[in-house]
Amino acid sequence: MSVETEIKLVSPGGGIGFDVFSDERIRGFIDSIEEIVMETAYFADGQGGLEDSRYMLRLRSENGNGVVGFKCRLKRGCAERRLELEHPAASIEEGVEKLLADRGLPDKAREILSRSQLKCLCGASFVRRQAKYSAGGAGFYLCHDKGRVFAADRQAPIDELELELVQGDEQAMLEAARYLCEKYCLEFSQKGKHQRAMELVK
Repeated sequence: MSVETEIKLVSPGGGIGFDVFSDERIRGFIDSIEEIVMETAYFADGQGGLEDSRYMLRLRSENGNGVVGFKCRLKRGCAERRLELEHPAASIEEGVEKLLADRGLPDKAREILSRSQLKCLCGASFVRRQAKYSAGGAGFYLCHDKGRVFAADRQAPIDELELELVQGDEQAMLEAARYLCEKYCLEFSQKGKHQRAMELVK
């Protein structure tokens, strides 16, 4: 079990439109840039329990490696905090089995996953470029995600920055986010890929 602290930044005009890793202030604090191809399927149960409880269940391929993920929001704000459980899994059935064996899974989520038939409703397909930003004992991943979310024959573009805390206090991450917002006219966003993909279903 882990608590994920994350910031999302978007451009009100659409695309990011610049290489964040080349920024004069940012590049002095980052290590090598990694590229990850992400293919994600988001699941729902027939009774709507996951959605009503604001739980997120996904199966993601990360450069070909399958990972099941469960998240629930703990705190809203510029830097959101969420409970996050992840396990290697090649299928949603294997993933759910591992989640049910995880002591960190909330009791309500355990009940829903134990009794429900799951169905993939929507997904996301994107490429993530990321580098670790380190400063003064704090560290976070700086990511640029670009691709699309989709449901059936509907789709919408993804082009956003994510900052994900790895160690230390979140202050350095917030300062970097505010700098990027001011310089490049970006905005904080609380809408994740799962929510955006689910909006295409409705």
